[in-house]
Amino acid sequence: MTLYCVFIFTVNVALNKPAYIQYPLSWYTWGAESYSRQTATLWVDLTTIHNIHNITIYFRTNNNLQDFYTDVSIGLCEVEVYACDKRSFGNNCSESCGHCLDVDKCSNINGTCLTGCEAGFQGELCKTPCPYGFFGPDCANRCNDTCDGCDRFNGSCNSGCSLGWQGIECQDACDKRSFGDNCSESCGHCLDVNKCSNINGTCLTGCEAGFQGELCKTQCDRGSFGVDCNETCGHCQDVNQCFHTNGTCLTGCIAGFQGDLCKTPCQRGFFGENCNNRCLDNCAGCNDVTGMCEYGCLKGYTGYFCENACPYGLFGHKCTSECNDTCTGCNNVNGVCDRGCHPGWRGNYCDIACDKGFYGVDCTDTCGRCRNESHCVHTNGSCLTGCDAGYEGDVCKTRCPYGLFGQDCTGECNENCTGCNNVNGVCDRGCHPGWMGDYCDIVISDFKSLMQDRSPTDLLILETDKNVLITWISTIPTNLLRFRHLEPPFDSSG
Repeated sequence: MTLYCVFIFTVNVALNKPAYIQYPLSWYTWGAESYSRQTATLWVDLTTIHNIHNITIYFRTNNNLQDFYTDVSIGLCEVEVYACDKRSFGNNCSESCGHCLDVDKCSNINGTCLTGCEAGFQGELCKTPCPYGFFGPDCANRCNDTCDGCDRFNGSCNSGCSLGWQGIECQDACDKRSFGDNCSESCGHCLDVNKCSNINGTCLTGCEAGFQGELCKTQCDRGSFGVDCNETCGHCQDVNQCFHTNGTCLTGCIAGFQGDLCKTPCQRGFFGENCNNRCLDNCAGCNDVTGMCEYGCLKGYTGYFCENACPYGLFGHKCTSECNDTCTGCNNVNGVCDRGCHPGWRGNYCDIACDKGFYGVDCTDTCGRCRNESHCVHTNGSCLTGCDAGYEGDVCKTRCPYGLFGQDCTGECNENCTGCNNVNGVCDRGCHPGWMGDYCDIVISDFKSLMQDRSPTDLLILETDKNVLITWISTIPTNLLRFRHLEPPFDSSG
C-alpha cells in the first residue's frame, strides 16, 4: 500500500490588512450591531486576489445573541483569512509555483507567474526549462550562435564552442592558421592564410602552389605542380623529383631538355641530359637527345655524327661535289685546291693553265727553246712543234752536242772548226790552223792572194753575223776598212 502525503501551505493574508465595519458598536472598537434585521458587514481589504483556503472568525464570548431577529450586537476578537502562501497555489494550495521572476507574483489560483519567469525558464507556470539555444528570463535570449549550447540561466557557453570559435562567450574566431573544435587543428597551405575557414579549415581562395584539396593539405599528384596543381611537370629525369610547388626538377632533365623546369629544348648545337653535350662542330644541327646529326652535316663532312671528312676527291654538301682533276687534293669543304695543283695549273681551284712560256708545278718552270713558244705544253714543258735551231730534247733545253747544230741538231759543224755555234753552225770558237771565216771554210793563203791589191796599211776585219774575226794582215793602219765576209767568189766592192 502506498501512502501519499499532501502538504498544505497557507498563510493569513488578512494580517495587517485594512478593515472596515458597518454599524460599529459605539462602545467597542471591533464590534457591530444590527437593528430590525439590518445586515452589518465587516470588510477586510486583502489588497490583491487570493485563492482563499479558509476563513476563521474569533468572537467575543459575551455577544448578545438572545433576540437575533430584533437586535443583535457582536464583538469580534479576530478574523483570519487563510490563502495559499507564495510559492503555492491551486486546490488546497497543494501545488508549488514555478520559477517566477517575482515570487510574490505567482497566482495562488492557477500558478501563473504574473511578471514572467526567472532566467532559465519559460511558460505561464515558469516550470519549463529553456530549450537548446535560448537562455535568460522567459528564455527570451538566444544563445550566441557560436556556442555549442549555452547555460540557460546566464548564456555562458559552458558546453563549449561551435567549431571554429573560442572564448568564454565563444565570441572570438579561431586564431589565424587554426580551425575546428577548440581551434585545435591547423590550417593547410591556403593561398591566403586569412581565408582559411575557422570552422572546417576550407581554404576559401584556393591553395598555395603545390597543394590541392579543400584543406590544401595534400601535395600535388605526381607530375603536376603549381597553384591548384594545374601545371604539368617538365621532362624531369625522375618525375618523382618534380618539386610540387614550382616544378623544379631536383635531379635534372632527361636528354634533350634544360632549365629548372626541364621544359626548354636544347638550343641548337647542344644535346643530352641537361643539354650538357655539344654537337660536333661539323653538324648542321644535331638531335637534342642522341646527338646524331639529323639535320645533316656542314659542307665537307659525312656520317651519323658528321665525324668523317669527305673522301679524297670529293667536297661540299654531302660530299657530292668532285674536286677539280687538276688538284692534287682539294679542301673537303669548299673544293679549294689547298694541297696544290698538278703541273701546268695554278689558281685556288687549279683551273688556270700556266701563262705562255711557263709550265710545271706552280708554273714556276720556264719553257725551253720551242720552235713556237705557244706550243710549249704547260704541264710538262714539251715543245709540240719541235725546238729552235741549236736545241734538242722534249723541252728543248738541251744544246746540240758538240759538233752538231741547227734544227733538231741535224747539222754538222765544219770540221775545220774548233767548235761551232749550236744554232747556226758558225765557228764561233775559232778555226783550225790555216783556216778562216765564219765557218772556217776559207784557206788563209787564198785569202791573202785575193787581198794583194789592198793597201798594206789597211786592217781587214772580217765580221760574221754574231762574231768578229780580226785578222792582222799588216801593221796597224791609220784608217780602218770594214770588210764584210763574202761567200766565194768574194765581192771586193764592199
